[in-house]
Amino acid sequence: MLRFPAAYNQARDYCQEPERLARVEEALRKVTGRPWSLRVEPSPSNAAAPASGVAEDGPPPRPRRNARDEAEKRPFIRRAMDTLDARLVRVDEGFGEAGSAGEEA
Repeated sequence: MLRFPAAYNQARDYCQEPERLARVEEALRKVTGRPWSLRVEPSPSNAAAPASGVAEDGPPPRPRRNARDEAEKRPFIRRAMDTLDARLVRVDEGFGEAGSAGEEA
């Protein structure tokens, strides 16, 4: 699934056109050797960060252990970046950990 914040409606519309989506799915298939079916949708509105940029309740976020650097070292990510001339924008918490959501056996 590819999610776009509300401010990126034009980019979302561009990417969800069938021909463009098919190109991305084909590139992923070439990189991974497996078929892909992507869905493009807006990000949930409640996922927006607070206006101040700081969470109002709870402890401060843990420092990330260079999650981006670790993700970029993974062969799949590195090849996708090289093949698609992409850049890593965000690494979700728990990415690459055993038993994470979406991981196949």
